[in-house]
Amino acid sequence: MYKPLIESILTSDVLTIPPNILISQAIDKMARNKISCLVVEENDKVVGIVTERDIIYLKMRNVSFEDKQIKEIMSTPVVKVAQGLDIFEAYHILSVNKIRHLVVTKDDGRIMGIVTQSDIIKSLGLELEEIRVVSRIMSKQLVVVSTEDKLSSAVHKMAEMSLSCVIVEKDKKGVGIITERDIIRLMNEKTDFQNVIVKYIMTKPLITVDFNTPLSEVTRVMAQRKIRRVVVVDDEGIIVGLTTQSDLIKGVLEGKYIDALKEIIQKSERELRKKERSIMEKTIFLDSILYSAKELAIISTDMDLNINFFNAEAEKIFNCSSARVLTKPVKTIFSMTKTDVNLFEKRIRNLSETEEYMDIVAYERGKLQRFLGIKVSSIHDLRHRNKLIRGYVIMAKDITERRREEDILKESEQKYRSIFENSKDAVYMTALDGSFLEINLAGSDLFGFSQKDILEMNIKDLYHNPGERDKFLRLIQKNDYVKDYKIDFIDRQNRTIHGVVTAVTQKDKEGNVIGFQGIIRDETEKKKQDELISHMAFHDALTGLPNRHTFFDRLRLEIAHTKRHKKMGAIMFIDLDDFKMINDTYGHNVGDLFLKGIAKRLKGSLRADDTVSRIGGDEFTIIMSEITSVKDCKILAKKIMKAFKRPLKINDLKLNASMSMGLSVFPLEGENPEELVKKADNMMYEVKHTGKNNFKI
Repeated sequence: MYKPLIESILTSDVLTIPPNILISQAIDKMARNKISCLVVEENDKVVGIVTERDIIYLKMRNVSFEDKQIKEIMSTPVVKVAQGLDIFEAYHILSVNKIRHLVVTKDDGRIMGIVTQSDIIKSLGLELEEIRVVSRIMSKQLVVVSTEDKLSSAVHKMAEMSLSCVIVEKDKKGVGIITERDIIRLMNEKTDFQNVIVKYIMTKPLITVDFNTPLSEVTRVMAQRKIRRVVVVDDEGIIVGLTTQSDLIKGVLEGKYIDALKEIIQKSERELRKKERSIMEKTIFLDSILYSAKELAIISTDMDLNINFFNAEAEKIFNCSSARVLTKPVKTIFSMTKTDVNLFEKRIRNLSETEEYMDIVAYERGKLQRFLGIKVSSIHDLRHRNKLIRGYVIMAKDITERRREEDILKESEQKYRSIFENSKDAVYMTALDGSFLEINLAGSDLFGFSQKDILEMNIKDLYHNPGERDKFLRLIQKNDYVKDYKIDFIDRQNRTIHGVVTAVTQKDKEGNVIGFQGIIRDETEKKKQDELISHMAFHDALTGLPNRHTFFDRLRLEIAHTKRHKKMGAIMFIDLDDFKMINDTYGHNVGDLFLKGIAKRLKGSLRADDTVSRIGGDEFTIIMSEITSVKDCKILAKKIMKAFKRPLKINDLKLNASMSMGLSVFPLEGENPEELVKKADNMMYEVKHTGKNNFKI
């Protein structure tokens, strides 16, 4: 078999870039040159590669490209091969690594060129048989969007599902397409992904082929139109599938492998007699697949479903030797119920029409239930004009662990969603730049916005102090989490929310921080209660003035201050005259209002640095700060007496206030707070005994 080498098909005119180039410049190069990838080269060595899909994925993850260099997002290490590799080995490497570009290097490590799927397609021109039609290899798993959808929605689907394109549909008819190359071009043109509508930017008209079109014609259409995919439609023009270059290559090469496998089975007796020669005659496809099928059981049967081939991996998966099962019905290796076996066999026998059957089969091994991914293909007699079925090939892979992981992941997701949706606290997720990706109902209720509105906002919009965001970022990026961090937010009515945040970083596979997930606990009411309790502990409940405890604390501080700065201060002890008569005459309610009026007028008579307190009943004290002489005490006492010459208006009453005041000066009369208060109290009582409504120092 002729096996062309990759040197004969590679593209040598490769566009390379240095690792320090800006991402925006790289996007511009890809858009202007209409290419699917850029090779990153440093000192004549390949160090990375950037594809359209890489950039689209990062774009839809809201990764900021501003001032970032290409080395921050490039894929590395690069899958490289040396010259001399044949095309089939190249295809195998592309398939195993799930990539579309293969970098070919010279012996000294310098780049020689790139092999793409397009290059392989060109080399397989003669291998595309007219009788093989596009419906045999097309993918039925395609994603469509409406002409009225936003571009951001369409591209999000592409990035999330790793698609190379989405089909634009209107009235169940395809009208256009959006490809990875379109996205790169639109990014380069600074298109607003959030607001532009699909119908204004899609590529049209849609290139389609009939589902009975031969593969050779499909290849010709792709080459002529310079496209990498075509949409497959039925006789009525309804979309039924999508065929890409990957499908073409896979269809041709896998078809060749199956044909080779059929031929081996049909000639099994002759090959057994000539084992050495048959091994040498196996194609590169069989060698490659058998080599890579380390976890793939391959079983072949005759048309009656009796086993005639059972490979080593099948022995391992089904826990039985080849000698034990050869010539036995295939159902003997499955411990399924009778109904399951009958259905399984029925579906295999129907392959004369469908050509291929795939399923997930549950079976028991010992007391454990296992799951197998099954792919069954029919084997035809190629020598017969009608290609009569001669048997079947069954490929099986144990997917038990994957199923268990999927079940665990599904259960975990359900638990997460339950906690997320039912949490009484706000639960949110943001991108690295702070834009919201998710928020629960409690979060939208907390801020007063709908969930839809919040998802169009940035968390910085809700900070009471925007500068707090930088402090929060420094802390969480240092430890990858913050716990019980206090941040003030604002709601829709611009009211302050006292929040306590616990958050963690979200990272990609390379360990780069791409966002944050956190919980916000609203402690606004708690803070109000704490402030109220704190205020009540140090203030009089009726007048709001500092209480006895606070008065003595401040007096000690003032005594220390005057001593340190060699100043003077004074204490004024005030007792209301005849207050009991007001309570007895008008009631305690009027008495309370009278005391509140006294407190307000006293505060209005003082200097900014002076302090008035209510220390009990009808007793008040005043701390005079930094007086220059005893004369200052007299001035304040006279000012207070003058202020109370006007009666207090309580409801419809006008009540006169009379008070006796005693003063002591410190440090002239001592530095002990209790002694100073006692001296001022004694002066007040002397005033009481000598006529009231006066003061004495």
